[in-house]
Amino acid sequence: MLHTNPFTYSVDTTNKYGLPLIPDEHWEPLFAELGKQSIGLLMQLDPTHAELYQKEIPQTFNDIPKQFKDAMHEMMAGCFDQKSKLFEMMTRNVIVKYASYLRFLMERRLYKEKLESTDLLPSLFVLALPRSGSTFLHTILSSNALAETMAMYEHLAPGPFTMTSQSRKNFGNQLVSTVHSHTSTLNEVHVLKSAEQAEEELFFLETLGHSYLFPNAVPRYEMYRKGMFERNYEFAYDQLKDHMKMHQLEFLVPAQTL
Repeated sequence: MLHTNPFTYSVDTTNKYGLPLIPDEHWEPLFAELGKQSIGLLMQLDPTHAELYQKEIPQTFNDIPKQFKDAMHEMMAGCFDQKSKLFEMMTRNVIVKYASYLRFLMERRLYKEKLESTDLLPSLFVLALPRSGSTFLHTILSSNALAETMAMYEHLAPGPFTMTSQSRKNFGNQLVSTVHSHTSTLNEVHVLKSAEQAEEELFFLETLGHSYLFPNAVPRYEMYRKGMFERNYEFAYDQLKDHMKMHQLEFLVPAQTL
C-alpha cells in the first residue's frame, strides 16, 4: 500500500475486503476476557512463576497503553462469529501478544530500579522499507562473531527475571511451529528455524501492536491501517530501550561489544 501522505490516510471505502470493527460494547468484555486468558497462557508456559503472574499481572492491566488496546481491536476487525475459524485464529494471535506484553510490563515495573541504573550501550539499527533486503543485512551483521544480537524468543518473552530460560525458549518455539504449520514457504523470504536464532527487533514492537506489516498485508485491515498512521507510538521506542537493557543484564553484555 502506497500513499503520498500517510499522515492523512483515510479508510478506502472501495476495498471490498475491508471489515468493520467489533462494536465497543462487545469489544470491552472480550478484551477483558482475553486478558484473563493471557494470564492463563503464562501460567501454562511457566508453572514455576504461576503465583507471581496471578498476583502481579492484574496490577499490570492499568499499564497497557490505549494504543495497544486499539491495535488489537482493529486486528479483530470482522471477527463477529465466535465459532468461526477467523475468530479462533485472531483471538489466539491477540492472546499471545497480550501475554507477551503483560509479562514485559510486569518485569519492567518490578525491576524498574535495575533498568534505570543500567546504561543503554550504543546500538546499530537498520531502517528500511519492506522487501528492501534489511532482513538479509541483519542476518549478515548478526553472524559476525563480535556482534551482540537478540534471539527471537527474547522478543516474545523479554527479560530473564520472571520466566525461566527454557519456558521463554519454549514459548518462542511454539510460535515458530505454529507459523510453519500454516506455511511451507516462509523460509524462502524470512528464515525462521528456531526461537534461539538472532531476530529483528520488529518482532518485539509487533507484540506491542506496532507493526506496519500486518495492516499492509491483510486486506480486511482498513481500520488497522488508518490507526497505525494516526497513533503515537513514541512509548514503544522507550520500551524498546528497556527491552535492550534486559538483554544486557541477562547476558552481561560488555561495553566494547558491537
